[in-house]
Amino acid sequence: MEALEQAHTVADGFAVVGVHSAKFVNERRDDSIADAVRRYHIQHPVVNDAELALWKAIGVRSWPTLAVLGTVAMRPGVRVPC
Repeated sequence: MEALEQAHTVADGFAVVGVHSAKFVNERRDDSIADAVRRYHIQHPVVNDAELALWKAIGVRSWPTLAVLGTVAMRPGVRVPC
């Protein structure tokens, strides 16, 4: 992910947004997610999908998943389980 973020910028029309869809209840807390973002030096924004709304909307089936979304509709162009 880091290589993609370095190779492409928002000026190119590319943006990375992490979506954290917790597997366990204790992983849904904003402070826990913020701690992990700092610990792993994540530079892109991370959304807390505590209720799995985005997970369900784009049809994710397993952790982790990479979804490439376009600007026209919220449907993944590519979905690759990592």
